Amino acid sequence: MCWHPLLERMDDRFHLVAMDLRGHGASDKPENEPAYTNTALWADDVSAVMQTAAIKNPVLVGWSYGARVIAAYLATQGDSDIAGIAVAGGVLAIGNKRESWMAGTASPGLDRELYTDDVPRRLAATARFVAACTTE
Repeated sequence: MCWHPLLERMDDRFHLVAMDLRGHGASDKPENEPAYTNTALWADDVSAVMQTAAIKNPVLVGWSYGARVIAAYLATQGDSDIAGIAVAGGVLAIGNKRESWMAGTASPGLDRELYTDDVPRRLAATARFVAACTTE
């Protein structure tokens, strides 16, 4: 549902396909837990959509939990059948374990300057946040 406004604006220039993760949106709602926790199944779902829709060399785009689906696809299928990936607000971990840079006051997301009304300070904090979240 969240993708529809974006898809409508781009569908005259690109071949776009949006899929629901199993158990979400209009997809089937399996009752067994492995259907939701076995990441290889997510990768298989992406492959099945690509094969059924005859999609060659797509750019996979994942928002939030979609990043985990893309990571599962790459881990099990590799990258030879895709042209690229794009991830926004990706969730790559579930549970309580966090890398040291994510924990406590050192977390880039806890920089109070990200939330200030002072635009120059907020822009500088945003630049620091993006730099901390990306590699050089």
